Order: sequence, then C-alpha cells, then structure tokens
Amino acid sequence: MSEFAPDGTRISRHDAPDDTLPVADTSGGCREAFERHLGRVLGAEPTVFHELISDVVHLDIYIYPPTPTRPYTVLATSGMSDLPMTVPEVVQEDSLAEGRGSLERAELLLALPPEWPLTQEAFEDERRYWPVRLLKGTARLPHLYRTWLGIGHTVPNGDPARPYAPGTELSGIVLLPPVLDELKDLGDPEKVPELRFYAVVPLTSGEMDLKLTHGLETLLNHLNEAGVTELLTPDRVTAAPVPKRSWLQRLRG
Repeated sequence: MSEFAPDGTRISRHDAPDDTLPVADTSGGCREAFERHLGRVLGAEPTVFHELISDVVHLDIYIYPPTPTRPYTVLATSGMSDLPMTVPEVVQEDSLAEGRGSLERAELLLALPPEWPLTQEAFEDERRYWPVRLLKGTARLPHLYRTWLGIGHTVPNGDPARPYAPGTELSGIVLLPPVLDELKDLGDPEKVPELRFYAVVPLTSGEMDLKLTHGLETLLNHLNEAGVTELLTPDRVTAAPVPKRSWLQRLRG
C-alpha cells in the first residue's frame, strides 16, 4: 500500500536491501564523462578518497580544494552512475520527451567550509566524517533498494530521523540543482547528457516536516530566505517557521 505525505508526496520506506543486486558496469563511459565535466568546471586536480570495501558500486569521493574564486571545498561522488537507477518508466519517458535527458544515472556533491579538516585522522571523528558518510550512503541507496533519486527528493537519516553527528541538528537531505555560482554548470544536463549532478542539501527535522506538509516550493522559499545552499553549515538554525506556543502551552512550561 502506498503512503503519502500531506502535500501528496509518495513516501517510500526501505526495510531491507534487494538481495538480487546487479553488478556495476564501468564500461559505459559515465565515469569518464563525469571526470571530464568536473575538470572543466572545477579545474584543479582532486584528491581521491578511495573506498577500500564496496557494496554494489565502488564509491570514491573526489575532493576539490578551495581556490581564490571558489572559497570552499567540493566533495563529489564517483561511482553512483556505474549503475542505472530504477526510474519509473513514465518519469523517464517524460524527461526524454521534454529534452531533459535520461534520469537513470547521477552523481552527488556538496560543499564544505575551507577550514573543514579532511585528513584520515580527522575522519576518525564522526563530527568531521559525516558529510562523506552521507554522500556515500545516499549514492548507494537507489541501487540497494531498486529505486531512484532526483530533484526534490528528500531522505531522512533513519525513521525517525536523527542528527547525523554530535553538534548538528541536521537530520535529512533534499536533492537540488547546484546553486552556488561556481557549481551551477555541473547541473546543466546539456553539458554532460550522460548523467546528472545533484547537490545534497542537509535539512533539519523541521525543514523535512515543512516539505512533507506544505510541499517543495514552500521549503525552497524558506531555504532561499535563510541563504541555505549546498555549502554545509552544520550548526545553522532551522529555516522552518517555529510553531508559536499557545498561552496554555506557555503556562504549562
């Protein structure tokens, strides 16, 4: 039975991974197209955080350091696009018919403040490692559960959602086109038709609830007003409206 949020969004709950998973195929050229496109947009050679033990797909993280014109670090997955996602046939057909290209293959990215430590030693602290864990877990999800991810999709960190690490109230994500000036071209399907690049924007539980209750447009309006982008601010306050307490609730403390 399908479950829907108040805004009409279908909710998918994933209980157990598919035990008949396909083998990733790296011969389709997506990884090469991905690397070329990242190189055109970001320029510098990345540091690669290699995955030693893989499940379904081999996921590396490309780390692009800050530059004078891009004052933040960029993390991008490499390997999510080795397998096509299970996009509903009608959704895929509509995207192709409208000239927006295929939705089956994608990679993810987010940005970190320039001072964020990215050493192996720093990654032993979950407060530093969780953005990498988030990217890899999200990239693997559609393949483990034979589903798909696209613009506007939200994924909570568990059910019920819990913060990703100590020191942050962020507990879910929404996938959006990159909006930072230096990253916008990564989201242009005409530049790299082989796959999509989605920005991972972490959310608070209040922002997740806002999207499920009032829809994506309402969430985006609040995120825009608060200046929230794919550049991570782990200790930011929620952009969702704070419910007003009634006089009775205030009297009860």
